[in-house]
Amino acid sequence: MQQPDADKSDMAITGPFNILLVDDDSATRILLTRVLQQPEYVFTEADDGVQALDLLEKYCFDLIITDLRMPDLDGIAFAVRARARWPHIPIVLMSGYFSEAAWKLVSEVFGGFIQKPINREMLIRIIQPLLAKSHGPINSMPK
Repeated sequence: MQQPDADKSDMAITGPFNILLVDDDSATRILLTRVLQQPEYVFTEADDGVQALDLLEKYCFDLIITDLRMPDLDGIAFAVRARARWPHIPIVLMSGYFSEAAWKLVSEVFGGFIQKPINREMLIRIIQPLLAKSHGPINSMPK
């Protein structure tokens, strides 16, 4: 007699997970890639919201982590546009400038909020369940 398939909800979801990091500060992007360094995480970086939207048009991502304060297209405007176009991709907002508006927006629309300076354990606690929910087909990533 053949065994029934294991319940898929009990199975661990493995990567690769494509993560888009959006921040105008290159040092913060480098820090995030180091803090989150895992063999199953593949990072793509964008300097601002405009570049991030362009990357989202070309590639598939499992998660977006974006700063709130950026030139040209700030993090909230970027996140609102990204959510409207790609509602299945969780978005984690980050900022060194906490505000009530940010918490309200996050709780209503986005996947999480992390305050700078980055706390590794807190960030991992936020992104792991989001990645488990969003994991889907992976397209080629930029070189």
